[in-house]
Amino acid sequence: MKKKSFSEMYDYDICELKNMLYEVARHYQDEALCLALLYSVSLDEIQTKIRAKERFRREIFYYGKHCIDQAEHLGQTEKILVWMNLVLGRRYRLYETYKNELYKTIMTNVTDYLTTDEYCVIRHLLKFNRFTRRHFLNQIRAMLDGIEDVQDVFDLEIYLLECDYQKAWDYIEKGIHASFVRDYHFELAENNPRLYRAAFQTQQTGWLDRFKERKEQFICMKKQLKY
Repeated sequence: MKKKSFSEMYDYDICELKNMLYEVARHYQDEALCLALLYSVSLDEIQTKIRAKERFRREIFYYGKHCIDQAEHLGQTEKILVWMNLVLGRRYRLYETYKNELYKTIMTNVTDYLTTDEYCVIRHLLKFNRFTRRHFLNQIRAMLDGIEDVQDVFDLEIYLLECDYQKAWDYIEKGIHASFVRDYHFELAENNPRLYRAAFQTQQTGWLDRFKERKEQFICMKKQLKY
């Protein structure tokens, strides 16, 4: 299944976030936290009220930590980290210390290569942008010293996942292909039609035809909206 990019993970539904925090309030029987959530209608309000009280932050931290300890897979861990990041931010020392420890634990257990699921958790533990992500992947490559083809496929998947198509094309042009690339054909065609035609047209012309059709429909819709 196609994973969400880092930015997409933080496109969070406010009701879902409040429901998670209500669980915290019920667990600790904290009526004040319930009231704070009840009268909050935006993420900014929730963040302001929670970060203003140390008790709220500690309850949320320890509840989230417990959920991570009980998580059955890394996908669950990632979702918990997202809402904890949203609510607690990056300046809560207790949480930052925990994230550093969690990062070290993950990296200690990495042997031959880093999995996509592991990366998806790590990206919420570190401060990533496009350039620091590239540096991180280079560090992983140097540290693991694994099979180059495997590392190339992993890097390609991460660049596609995070919409860094400029770097993804570098790998595709080198002939690095994998089954997950099919999930990104439309994005690649939209990003660089010339490179897309060179890389895929002879193999999968159907994708290009569908891209052109979808683009024409979009242009037609924009024209209709003018009237």
